[in-house]
Amino acid sequence: MENVKNINIETKEEELNYLNKCINATKTLVDVAKDRKEQHEKRKAELEEEIRKEGVDPEKIDEEIVNIYEELDALLENIDEMIPYDMLKDLNKLPERG
Repeated sequence: MENVKNINIETKEEELNYLNKCINATKTLVDVAKDRKEQHEKRKAELEEEIRKEGVDPEKIDEEIVNIYEELDALLENIDEMIPYDMLKDLNKLPERG
């Protein structure tokens, strides 16, 4: 009967050691995650400051990007209208589209 208790105690000690290793590994992961979160929050603050320096509210960055794309599309359309495609084609100077 004593052998059964010893085996059981050794098994429990092994299990406890394993669980302690898992707990320590988890603590390490939590510490790494906290460090990364802190780094990302710091970088986010830096980027928001850069955006503000450009005169844009970081909360409205998506709207500003849409406005820039719309402005770019309008400019490209204006340029497209100014190019003499017919003349280029007639003179065999019209480049092929990629």
